[in-house]
Amino acid sequence: MLRLTAVLLLAALSAAAPRDDRRVVGNRWLQPRPQGSELLVDAQIGSVLRHAPKGARLLAVNPTLPAIVDRLPDNATLIRPNLVDTFRCTDRKYGYYGDVDNECQVFHVCLPLQQLYPANFTSPVTYQFSFICPEHTVFTQDAMVCAWTSEALPCEASPELYWMNDNFFREVPKENGVGTRYAELSEKP
Repeated sequence: MLRLTAVLLLAALSAAAPRDDRRVVGNRWLQPRPQGSELLVDAQIGSVLRHAPKGARLLAVNPTLPAIVDRLPDNATLIRPNLVDTFRCTDRKYGYYGDVDNECQVFHVCLPLQQLYPANFTSPVTYQFSFICPEHTVFTQDAMVCAWTSEALPCEASPELYWMNDNFFREVPKENGVGTRYAELSEKP
């Protein structure tokens, strides 16, 4: 009797199974979560990719860069009334960059996907994230933090220290000559 019930149950389940390539979406909590580059694709263009016609290929994707006022918090113009939107991350390495045109009250993080994920991205796609330092502070390029204006590096010196961004993810030999370590932020190449 138990065998007959098991056979009937299997037959019913196989008959109810879909006959095409579509995946059955069950409990979303039990589905595997996207990882690595899948997470980026899922977050940015996942909807487009999931609903593309069969056989369609993605040729290119470029992030759009909204106006700086739209990239900063709502109170940004209370901190700095005259925001200038001239800084771009195009052709820059991953890192933190003080915005000299905004007297370093604004800084940007450049995220070039090709540099970080060379196997996954063959064309140069760079994301730019913009931040504003709190009132009475500015971004100091030497420490890559917002600091009191009296303690910060002069803003006009920031471009001379952009090379410090080269140290992100840079491996250098250990002092004893065995193995490698990551470079310190202020370590000259």
